[in-house]
Amino acid sequence: MLNGYKRGLNVVLRHQFSTLCVFLVTMAATVALYIYIPKGFFPQQDTGFIFGNAQAAQILAFAAMNPRMLQIADIVRRIRT
Repeated sequence: MLNGYKRGLNVVLRHQFSTLCVFLVTMAATVALYIYIPKGFFPQQDTGFIFGNAQAAQILAFAAMNPRMLQIADIVRRIRT
């Protein structure tokens, strides 16, 4: 490990200007990416909506699933208040 560090350090010391240029380009690219990459992962304000997904067996009919969904909605309403 020490020999690898010495070799890498010797390369950097022999090519100081190139190393400085690579560093400056890396910093400029970092700033550019920070500015241009969208930051919309989290909403800017709370909209008050809760989205969810419920799954059941494929053989379950809509008429059988509907009361279960209403039960889930009631549980969520109780938790929110």
